[in-house]
Amino acid sequence: MLPETSRAAGAEAETGRKGELIAFLADVDGVRHVEAANAVSEAVAAGKLCWIDIVAADPAVRATLVQALQLDAVDEGWILRFDQAGRMGLAPKRLRAVTWLSDRPLGLSEVHLFHTRRMIVTVWTGDAAALDSIRRQFVDRACALERSPLEATAIVLQLLLATVHNAVGDIDATLERVLQQREKSGPGAVKLTTLTDGLHQLRSVLFSIDRYGSSVRLAVAGVEALPGIDPRATEELNDYADQVDDVVQRLQQRNSWASDITQDYVEAIAERQGEQIARLTIVSIVFLPITFLTGFFGMNFTWMTNGLDGPLTFLLLGVLLPVAIVALTVLWFKRRGLI
Repeated sequence: MLPETSRAAGAEAETGRKGELIAFLADVDGVRHVEAANAVSEAVAAGKLCWIDIVAADPAVRATLVQALQLDAVDEGWILRFDQAGRMGLAPKRLRAVTWLSDRPLGLSEVHLFHTRRMIVTVWTGDAAALDSIRRQFVDRACALERSPLEATAIVLQLLLATVHNAVGDIDATLERVLQQREKSGPGAVKLTTLTDGLHQLRSVLFSIDRYGSSVRLAVAGVEALPGIDPRATEELNDYADQVDDVVQRLQQRNSWASDITQDYVEAIAERQGEQIARLTIVSIVFLPITFLTGFFGMNFTWMTNGLDGPLTFLLLGVLLPVAIVALTVLWFKRRGLI
């Protein structure tokens, strides 16, 4: 794609972000912001290889745009039904996938991808600006080079997966920052609930991607035997399956790393609390005899109030006895190695 076209596409995407985001159309002419269903119908009728990215948050708007795609009732119902498990289904000229992209830290947005004829459709909700560069890359890699529809679909899947790859890099930076804060300020630098919540979220992402990876591997198994399959599309799909496996492996490594950090953090906090309790115990033992003497001689026994009197008694019982008890306690602590 020419540089002028790229700048125009970026300007159109920027214009779309200022208003209500509905959909984007990426084809050989560049990337355009779509605000009406008839524009979608025209793109479908043109028969050119195109990617229609529907990002409308309003379910009614999504339904209107999907209806303009002229899909059958089953496909239309599937592409509009969210909260599905990740999976992929593949036929010679048709591909359906429930996958994800990452448009926020440790967060996945569910994406429904459908390919038929020369049309690629994605439906999702989230930050549409997260795919600005990816739409332009699709134009450069798929449309400008006249890729086959299935090969172009595999390229879209790879570009969406790239956002998850970037999210793993963000996880690395977060874990590294936690380690630095701990070394600099000790275990109290980060709240334990923050670590555990992040670990649970990471495991949720890993579980979703892992299940999806199994589905992708099953879908592309033996793809070479499909009638009329493009060899380049086969190569791109197999490459995509390998990339999904790589993401799963990276997430497993980060999950293990985060688990170790959290466990070490819990042990460090427990050790620090144990030391604090030990100090409080020592202080309590030091003051226990003095507290006993204070309580005992503070009682109003008749013999004590009548018999204990004079400066010598005060010196012995009020000064020397507490000092002797403190000295004996300190000596006992030293012999036991407590101080």
